[in-house]
Amino acid sequence: MSLLTVTDLMDLSIPLDDRYVILVTARLHPGESNGSWMMDGFITYITSQQSSAINLRKKVIFKIIPMLNPDGVVAGNFRCSMSGKDLN
Repeated sequence: MSLLTVTDLMDLSIPLDDRYVILVTARLHPGESNGSWMMDGFITYITSQQSSAINLRKKVIFKIIPMLNPDGVVAGNFRCSMSGKDLN
């Protein structure tokens, strides 16, 4: 499972230990393809040069898991993992 960490490591006016940590996930069930679009938009925004995104990166450490069930997506399942188990 892929994990992407996004924060500002250049400006440490707020030390890493004092920053909020926010976990963002998408696509637990393979049929939730709209979750991939949401995550694509979120990653595009949070890594952009917009002033609001820059300010967020200075205050927050984002831990991003774009797809919680990659094996189920690859297998074309709608709700379960590759082994046929519902991950709920």
